[in-house]
Amino acid sequence: MRISNQSLYNELLSLNLDEKKHEFMFSDRLSRENKWSAQYCIRSINEYKRFIYLISISNKSLTPSDQVDQVWHLHLTYTKSYWVNMCRNILKYELHHGPTEGGSKELQKYKDQYKYTIELYAKEFGEYPPNDIWPGVNKRFKNADKFIRINSTNYWMIKKPVSIILPILFTPLIAIASTEENTDTDFWFYIKLVFGIYIAYKVIQWIYRNSGGKGNGGGCGSGCSGCGGCGG
Repeated sequence: MRISNQSLYNELLSLNLDEKKHEFMFSDRLSRENKWSAQYCIRSINEYKRFIYLISISNKSLTPSDQVDQVWHLHLTYTKSYWVNMCRNILKYELHHGPTEGGSKELQKYKDQYKYTIELYAKEFGEYPPNDIWPGVNKRFKNADKFIRINSTNYWMIKKPVSIILPILFTPLIAIASTEENTDTDFWFYIKLVFGIYIAYKVIQWIYRNSGGKGNGGGCGSGCSGCGGCGG
């Protein structure tokens, strides 16, 4: 590992976001808002500190992963910790959060910045970042504009079974085909019914995917860059 500014890196690592005097601490809120395990929160916070370090030594703007960005968003709400403890006392400058302005050019810009961030990470720390916190470029920005804030008391959160949608749809056909009493007419009716349901599903999926793309760069709604003293 080759750290360009070891003292700065050590100071960032020592920055404690969890104040013991609070019963509900930073990591607790991060866990609750993102449905992350305690261990995953700790790892994501450490990656956030690494990202802040990279911003401080880079002469170009950088873009975080979505997980790191969630830590960044939350840290910004802890104003004393962010602006005083980190920016004023450690970084010695104000680090502002710059969201995307939308459009295809913005999307490509943030993709390039994210790719550069990964490369700088590997160069500075002697290893590539963990994939479960820093996914590849395409995965990072795929459907990035579909994230919404919801209250779990009012909505059920069920993961879409995209990988098993076809088996689910064709299970009734298998049951029908194995029943001797059903006629060919019944069988073909159900084939057309399932096919129609599948086409409707794909159309709805396409409409939903493209309904918000033009205003945010086609999925770059959460893309961020360091600015105001970070080389951007």
